[in-house]
Amino acid sequence: MRSRVLLMKLTEIIEAFNENLSKEYGAILMYIELRKLPLMSKNVKIASIITDLAEDEMRHAEMLADKIAGLGGKSTWQIAPFNRKATIKDTLIQIVDSEEKAIEDYSYLIDRLTAQPTLREMLIAILEDEKIHKKKTEYLLKSASGRKANR
Repeated sequence: MRSRVLLMKLTEIIEAFNENLSKEYGAILMYIELRKLPLMSKNVKIASIITDLAEDEMRHAEMLADKIAGLGGKSTWQIAPFNRKATIKDTLIQIVDSEEKAIEDYSYLIDRLTAQPTLREMLIAILEDEKIHKKKTEYLLKSASGRKANR
């Protein structure tokens, strides 16, 4: 249980949004690269899921960039790094971990932005998408490995 909720300064909000914007850019590229892999591109259902995930991440990036501009800041052009793994399974495990981290990051921001209902509303929408992304990437992991995803 939290003993105290800290309010964020405008500069901290912009910085946090830019950090998440950078991660959204990285996620877009990650899903585009994943979509190109033979195992993923040959299955129409799997390819469609990956395309939907990339489009969601693009929408998140646009939402964050718009809010940064609306707050008087400048959007980053930095892309969070994503290290390619040797196998599809390892890549998908990394993606599931990235989605878990996104859930943590957005939850943290939502908790800190108690005095900013409009910003919180946007972050809650992104958070809900990230939870769905995690489930979908767990499904992809299960499909790629031929067994239940335990992550």
